[in-house]
Amino acid sequence: MAQIKLIAANKIEENKVKIVKLKHDAIAVFKKDSQFYAYLDNCSHTDEPMGELCLEDDKIVCPLHEAVFDAVTGKVLEPPAVTGLEMFDVTQNDGFLYIEFEE
Repeated sequence: MAQIKLIAANKIEENKVKIVKLKHDAIAVFKKDSQFYAYLDNCSHTDEPMGELCLEDDKIVCPLHEAVFDAVTGKVLEPPAVTGLEMFDVTQNDGFLYIEFEE
């Protein structure tokens, strides 16, 4: 595992998902109640990217088949997905956001 520098914290808006491209993956980052969260930008139902979207009542709604996930935990709230999102702990240092990630 390596600590990956994602993006400047001031580039993340409250309740709006921003996609950060890595070498082989994309990480979705958002801020909710001044806390930062990150998940692998793949719907667990179809393994397709969900892209930049706005949180809806603290939920992430996949635009493809409308699977619903809890924004903080990544757990499935409504099918068709049955597996939660892969979430990452986010740390902040010197104005930038980082995650532990295996590339």
